[in-house]
Amino acid sequence: MSNEITVSYVVTVYNKEPYIGHTVRSLLQQEGGFRAEYIFVDDVSTDKSLDVIADVTKGVPNVIVIKNTINSGPSVRLNQGARMARGKYLHFIDSDDIMAANATNVMVRLMEEHDADVVHGSWEKTGVKSAELIGRKVNENAPYKVSDKPLEFVFRERIRRMCQMVRRETFLLAEGCDEACFIQDESLGLRLARVARRFVLLDAPVLLIPLVEGELSRNVSQLNHDRFLASYHMITRYPTLDEVTRRRLYRRCVSSFWKQQRLMRGTLRAVLSAGFARYACVKWTLQPVDMAWLAETDRFFAGLKGVLRVPT
Repeated sequence: MSNEITVSYVVTVYNKEPYIGHTVRSLLQQEGGFRAEYIFVDDVSTDKSLDVIADVTKGVPNVIVIKNTINSGPSVRLNQGARMARGKYLHFIDSDDIMAANATNVMVRLMEEHDADVVHGSWEKTGVKSAELIGRKVNENAPYKVSDKPLEFVFRERIRRMCQMVRRETFLLAEGCDEACFIQDESLGLRLARVARRFVLLDAPVLLIPLVEGELSRNVSQLNHDRFLASYHMITRYPTLDEVTRRRLYRRCVSSFWKQQRLMRGTLRAVLSAGFARYACVKWTLQPVDMAWLAETDRFFAGLKGVLRVPT
């Protein structure tokens, strides 16, 4: 067996004591016989998550635990873990999700068969407890799509959540997650697609989402906030993007603002606002990017209460 590490699992950890042990077991029991490393990046947990990790990984080689002193959120911690990784491929996972037992094997195969930069699977919200999901497998013959136009792919498909395997050099070239976004789900796919040559989309749930409490994804304002920032920063930081891509990103920005207005004001009042007219326009046609409106909306989201932000 080669001494080279094939896959580096990067796991962000924050107060997941009841679930993290099951998540780790689902990684340790991955099929395929390849060499892996396990990087756990703690975001200042106050429970016994790290004790559980130490217990479950006792005697396991290539385990790295990174401790921090400032809570900074998943985007920052994923980047931190990825910089430590030595594997050919990176696979990110939340510390309360379960990976299908053969998911890594299937994704590595697709990466190598298609010389892909990213393989993105789907996920399934199971509504059952973590322990009951360990050992479940993904369909090895599930259909998949291949695209040599990754940005178009991201706009068209559901490229969200941490269901992707990515070449380490592609992740580094993309500059990782946007660290201004607390949650990485929207930013990571966009940034990878900007530099990637080929995406593969696997139509099978590589991640199984158990019944858990306190998920950040239940905070709709947080999702709207981070979704806006992900697209806004793509427009402002990468001015060489083609005009169609810029307009598609602008559409996402307008959509995020409209959803937040509807959440805060109710549908009827939001429909009567000027924001709805803008939303209706971009929904049906790709409008030119309004940079003044984007800057104003950025200030709105910067003042939005009830969302987590990366410390400056």
